[in-house]
Amino acid sequence: GVCDGPGADIECWDGSYECDASDCPNQPGDSVDVSYNTSTDIAGFQFNIEGATVNSASGGAAEAAGFMISANETTVIGFSLTGSTIPAGSGVLVVLDVSGDACLEDVILSDSSGEAIDAAVEDCTSIVEAGADCPSGNYDCADVCDGDAEEDECGVCDGPGADIECWD
Repeated sequence: GVCDGPGADIECWDGSYECDASDCPNQPGDSVDVSYNTSTDIAGFQFNIEGATVNSASGGAAEAAGFMISANETTVIGFSLTGSTIPAGSGVLVVLDVSGDACLEDVILSDSSGEAIDAAVEDCTSIVEAGADCPSGNYDCADVCDGDAEEDECGVCDGPGADIECWD
């Protein structure tokens, strides 16, 4: 947070207030991008949804890889009958149409050998392989994921800049 900041000033669709619109709950019938960040090719996935009802699941890297994607009200599963995989990297795994505020639980990812990929959920809808703790991969000079620290003209991370005025 910000000391002496304005506080939550964004009104969400449900009347609640947040500091950032992306923190608002999903609207009923909302589209939710389930993202992934792995260093291992994904051959299959399964996860449960809490806080929402899944109406459908499609698109993303799963559809692009030719996966069969199946969903009921609480569970989504995707895999290939031909052995294709989703290449290691990051992006949108699958797009969900939900009613409610979706949060992933009980995520299972597998590689092409059928072995489990150690994965965790971040921010309710992002699946991250263990060791890939920054989904965007963007670190600032202080090694903070998605941080805003920059090197000043003296080469100091988040430094105050030059403090001596030169004659030239």
